Amino acid sequence: GSAALFVPFDIAGQTEQLRRAELLAKSGLAVCLPESQLTAQSLAGAIDHAISLPRKSTSVDFSGVETSAEIIGRAINERGN
Repeated sequence: GSAALFVPFDIAGQTEQLRRAELLAKSGLAVCLPESQLTAQSLAGAIDHAISLPRKSTSVDFSGVETSAEIIGRAINERGN
């Protein structure tokens, strides 16, 4: 696997992209550079950092919406019984 660099939108009170990018950064799979801190120099540094991260083999489950719907459906069914 290869590391990634995320530049999450964090202006105007937006936090969702930032939270997700920070989780990936904490796992060592990515570097997070919030948009509010974006400059040519910070971007160059973040790219260098991402390139230097150890390569990890990983997979990401992108079925969050479907999984959430399934969990909610099960909870509703369990309450109805």
